[in-house]
Amino acid sequence: MKGTQSERIERKKKVKKIIILTAILLSIITVVCLIYAHRAWTYNKTHFSDGTIISGVDCSHLTVDEAKNKIEEQLNQEISFKVITISDSGNSQIKEYFMNDEEIESLALKVDSNAIANIKEKQWASKGKDTEFGIEGNIQFKEEYIIEYLKTIKELQNSNIVIPQNAYLRLGVDNRVEIVPEVVGNKIDFDEACKLAIQKLREGESQIDFTTITQRSADITQENSELKKQQEEINNVLRLEITFELTDGTIVTLNDSIIKDWLEIDENEAIHGINIEDNLPKFIESLAERAWKANSYMSLEATEIGTKQIYVREGIRAGVDKEKETELVKSMIQNAQSQEAEIIYDKELISDNLETYIELDITRQTVWMYKDKELILETPCVTGNINKGNGTPTGIYYLSYKTKDAVLRGYKPDGSLDYASPVKYWMPFNGGIGFHDASWQSSFGGKRYLTHGSHGCVNLPLESAKILYENINTEIPIIVYES
Repeated sequence: MKGTQSERIERKKKVKKIIILTAILLSIITVVCLIYAHRAWTYNKTHFSDGTIISGVDCSHLTVDEAKNKIEEQLNQEISFKVITISDSGNSQIKEYFMNDEEIESLALKVDSNAIANIKEKQWASKGKDTEFGIEGNIQFKEEYIIEYLKTIKELQNSNIVIPQNAYLRLGVDNRVEIVPEVVGNKIDFDEACKLAIQKLREGESQIDFTTITQRSADITQENSELKKQQEEINNVLRLEITFELTDGTIVTLNDSIIKDWLEIDENEAIHGINIEDNLPKFIESLAERAWKANSYMSLEATEIGTKQIYVREGIRAGVDKEKETELVKSMIQNAQSQEAEIIYDKELISDNLETYIELDITRQTVWMYKDKELILETPCVTGNINKGNGTPTGIYYLSYKTKDAVLRGYKPDGSLDYASPVKYWMPFNGGIGFHDASWQSSFGGKRYLTHGSHGCVNLPLESAKILYENINTEIPIIVYES
């Protein structure tokens, strides 16, 4: 730029002045910044950062003392305890107890200043990044006062606690198993509640929730699938009606009136199962006893005189095969089958509907033989002499063996031979008593047996003995009776 010398000198002075003023301004700005930075540093060192939360209390921009006071104020504003209460109808609901101002004041809640200061130091070290803090264990109060206060809450006292109960099975109407619903409770341990209250207050919490340590629900509810399955299985057995017909026509029934006593029931009337293994054999034992008595007689449609009850001696009487019968009925129970059960005997029954048998009526002194329901022999006979104590025993017998051309011998009490009688056909059925021909008898039937009767055998005409011998075997019952 051109100009006079004086003009150039003037311009240089102006530039120099601007430089000086700029330097002065910059110095002022620097000083101001330094002052502001110092103040900010001092503020941040003594005040909590924006967004600082201590034990749930907003302590943004507060000093340690201010934060302490605010936390204490917050803690002392409201302290409450949540419990579960059970109504008379069994319903449960949450109930909250609040300490009043006097009670809170008596508690004397205080925050440890050192704990708040330590939090401030921690935040300073993190350059303000940490903003969430707790003050666990750094709140002091009268612990014994809390314990005394909790004693006033009735839901924490044993007398007012309802213990949860599982749903269970019990015997209901009509001998059927029903489900008793579970009981909702509020079981809580007082000492555990005291520990929780003290712990939470030390951590700075003012709402103590005892529901978190309260046992409310039962382990087994009425909707439990296993419980329902067990109920159905037991009721299926109780619904059973298994009948057994004895030989005398008596019907024995296994049904709920008996099976209900097989249920496993504890002192609280809760059903835990049904004991078939131990109780079914007892039932079969009782059935066997009744069947044994029923089998002691059979009904014979005696020739020309109608039904006659005939005693069946024990040696040939059929009894129940208890082991097989137990297995049969057990399978029916397991398959939930209601029906008539076969009675399994240990030997063949002497049927009331005989088709092949020998009939002897001592009173009428007659022997009949039926083969396949056809009468093939009807003959008079001479049985034992009852006047000499040699009457032919009544009952049901079977042939022991048969032989021809035998000599029947009898002996006196002194052992000497009494008689030796040759016979053509010999068919013993009761020890030394049997059917045989008797050539020495001049007649048969009528009253002859009272005076000329045998020693117990059944004397037959020769031809009748021959027919009987040719048709009798060891499987044909011989039925002896007096009409």
